[in-house]
Amino acid sequence: MSALLMLLYWVVIPIGGFKLASWLFRRTKSLVIKGLVIFGTLVLYIWFLWIAVGRNMWLDHQVREMCAKDGGIKVYETVELPRERFDKYGNYHISPCGFTKPKDKYCLESKDHYYLRGNPVSTGSPDFFQSIYRVIRQSDGKVLGERSSFIRRGGGLPGPWHLTSFSCPGRISLVKSIFIMEKNDEHNR
Repeated sequence: MSALLMLLYWVVIPIGGFKLASWLFRRTKSLVIKGLVIFGTLVLYIWFLWIAVGRNMWLDHQVREMCAKDGGIKVYETVELPRERFDKYGNYHISPCGFTKPKDKYCLESKDHYYLRGNPVSTGSPDFFQSIYRVIRQSDGKVLGERSSFIRRGGGLPGPWHLTSFSCPGRISLVKSIFIMEKNDEHNR
């Protein structure tokens, strides 16, 4: 985060805008010019509030709408695997496509589609994108399931804090929805 950019947003724009408006307001005698100074000052502060809060609220609304329409998990086929294929927490680990070993039967493909590409770290302008994950069986290329989520990252005024973000749906595991532990007959007796 650029300290100069933070200084600009938090000090220079508010104080400079107020000082310029009060100086112009005192210097003129015309009511029309005084009205224009007041209008211009209001526009500056409304823009400032839009950057600080409004833009993120609007993008978060877009995230909610798109998640309701196209977000979530779709499972096309489940796979039962023996208990020894899962770790001690019941997780099945799957490699990203392109990084699989010859013995791996499945891979995880991911791609992002950007609707708005900003620069959240240095300028504070937000990213808005869809993230899609697919589990693919390598033998035939069949998609076993996919998860689609929409994300707003960044936005707001720059500062020393972490970036804000908003996404949905929640932390639903695509891999846990597809890969199921086999029922052990001895265990069920």
